[in-house]
Amino acid sequence: MNKTKLIQLSILTLALTASLSPAKAVENILSSYQNPRMAGMGGMKLTTGLYEENFTGNPARVTANPKWKVQLVDLAADVQPEGITNISNAASSGIEGLTDLAGDQNHLRVSPTLLGVYVPLENMSYAFGIQGSLQADIGISRGFRVDSQIIGDIGPSFTVGRKFLENKELSAGLSAHYKYRVAAPDIAFTDFLSNDLGNLMDSAGEGSKFDLDLGGTYILPWKPADLELTVATSVSNLLGSQYSSGLSLLGATSTPPESFRTFGLGITARQSETWKFTDTAFGIEIQDLGANGEGSFFRLLHLGAETHWKIIAMRLGVNQGYLCAGIGFDFKAAQLDIATFGEEMSLNAGGRENRSLAVRLGFQI
Repeated sequence: MNKTKLIQLSILTLALTASLSPAKAVENILSSYQNPRMAGMGGMKLTTGLYEENFTGNPARVTANPKWKVQLVDLAADVQPEGITNISNAASSGIEGLTDLAGDQNHLRVSPTLLGVYVPLENMSYAFGIQGSLQADIGISRGFRVDSQIIGDIGPSFTVGRKFLENKELSAGLSAHYKYRVAAPDIAFTDFLSNDLGNLMDSAGEGSKFDLDLGGTYILPWKPADLELTVATSVSNLLGSQYSSGLSLLGATSTPPESFRTFGLGITARQSETWKFTDTAFGIEIQDLGANGEGSFFRLLHLGAETHWKIIAMRLGVNQGYLCAGIGFDFKAAQLDIATFGEEMSLNAGGRENRSLAVRLGFQI
């Protein structure tokens, strides 16, 4: 028996043994959109979201967009740097290289906004965008079980918001979106050993659905230390629609994982000028109520802060218990954002961190 066959037989034995015991699978809360601004602020979006963040955050924030804008192309991505090296090594080293992935998490997410049009008016505000997301989380447990989650979304969204009351302190918003989703099937480690990866899409899931998001914000009349306090609440996937097989591009025979109806709330304090800094904000939010399953409540907590100095934005936050930080540059016709953040991949905060680097580059008029 040659060396390669011996390695394959040993790993197969471990894989079969691992299949008899509980495995540590990917258990993160799936985000339909993520960018470095949100990531650097600990995932904050319900009380701070602007422009492309209107479509998957709080639709009432469309009334807070400071000016009209047309996004020609906007691409955000985050990746676990070690994951790229690990997968590359595994691809070049064959079955022996796969053993080096044991115990590691490999993550990649790409979130493009293909077109975004934002029109804020005195009372009414509007936004339209075509937005997508492709997220892949792949790892091999120390028992050589493949834990994978690969999901892609794309579709148009239309958001409308209105200000109410004498001083426009109350805002309400509604987003309507149609989404197509495709999800790769679970991958067994024996598929790698037998090279039987060609028919995986036969068991993939795909489907589409129409749904609504609803949100509101209210600026409190109380202003301690000259801080403007804003509270917010939102409901995502209000209709609770299931993905149907009406739109089939790949010929998959099953539907993808559902998008849960979720609830969120938060509060943020703002100050227009603080020494040499402008538009400073800090707050706390609870997100994804309804999608946490048996997970820890701490996975729902997001804290963040942001301030500006000239064209530079500086951000700091805590996402699901992990420190986050980011920086952004606004060049008017182009925007560049960079952030590092941690995301929980298990049911309990602090159980399995996915530390990623996020970058966004957008062009606009």
